[in-house]
Amino acid sequence: MRATSPQFVRRICDAESLIRLQNTIKAQVEGELVGKLNDSTLVYRDHQTSNRIVEAVMQAVRHRGGNADNVYQMLNELKAAAYNPATHAIHFVFYTRDIASKWDGTVVPFRLQMMKLVDMNAVRCTSKEVKNVWDRQLRSDGLQN
Repeated sequence: MRATSPQFVRRICDAESLIRLQNTIKAQVEGELVGKLNDSTLVYRDHQTSNRIVEAVMQAVRHRGGNADNVYQMLNELKAAAYNPATHAIHFVFYTRDIASKWDGTVVPFRLQMMKLVDMNAVRCTSKEVKNVWDRQLRSDGLQN
């Protein structure tokens, strides 16, 4: 970010603030899909790297068959994959939200299970909910405007 940041940003931000700003920008641009793992699915510490997660998905595709071309195409568009032990889920990070939304709802094999990928950035609205965030604001008494 240092090379592409405006000069005034580099002047007013210390290193920590600049990193925080960079991560904020990345979070707004990148797309992320999450697949929740079954409680019985173990992910060992050495298998939590991006390469090992992709290898595990590819191995499961070869073992199960199915929509291999579709999964391989998704993996080709992937930026990184990571395991989150707190949520026991696999996160697939893509370069843009558009790419991630294209793969939203895709069912991907991982070890002995099938994971449905869910877009972390998508706003899910039912027909009763209002899609505009400003129309969902509440008054001070807690009732909707």
